[in-house]
Amino acid sequence: PSAGIRTASAIQVTENNTTGTVATIDIDGSSTRGGAIDLDWSGILATEHLIDVDANNIAAVSILDITANGLTTGSGIAVASSGTLASGGELLSLSATGIAGGRILDITTGAANTLTTGQLVNIASSSTAVTTGSMFVSSFTGNSAFTGNLNAFDWSPTSATTATGDLFRLTIGANGTTTGNLFNVVDT
Repeated sequence: PSAGIRTASAIQVTENNTTGTVATIDIDGSSTRGGAIDLDWSGILATEHLIDVDANNIAAVSILDITANGLTTGSGIAVASSGTLASGGELLSLSATGIAGGRILDITTGAANTLTTGQLVNIASSSTAVTTGSMFVSSFTGNSAFTGNLNAFDWSPTSATTATGDLFRLTIGANGTTTGNLFNVVDT
């Protein structure tokens, strides 16, 4: 359609299925090229989201479930940006206000996983412009006394195991020098 103000959805699907297990939209494919869904958006969204999911009554299932059993060298989810994020912007933002005993982010592998030389989580940057920023920040500003841990690293094998690696390693490369502290514990 031509430019202007649209007052109704271009595509609207209303679903009131209460007993069936068939998906409202089902895309099956065996293609090796092209992809199933391609969103190419050049407009500047100021107040709305490109994809907006409101799932306020989902109680016991996932809002998004990705199974990638055949994935070998790609990514289950790839998020990339070549733009400059303004102060306060996030490439990925996870937020929850009603977490009582669950988790905002849970990364788990089973005992039979084949992770041998890779990393479960890798945070890396080759930026030469970091001045006052941080690679990783863990902050708690709540006003409640707590009995748990702000950060906990736990290695609890289920049987006798002798590790030859380090439980925690801090490396400063040959070209790295610091006038600050390797560890700085402060009580302000």
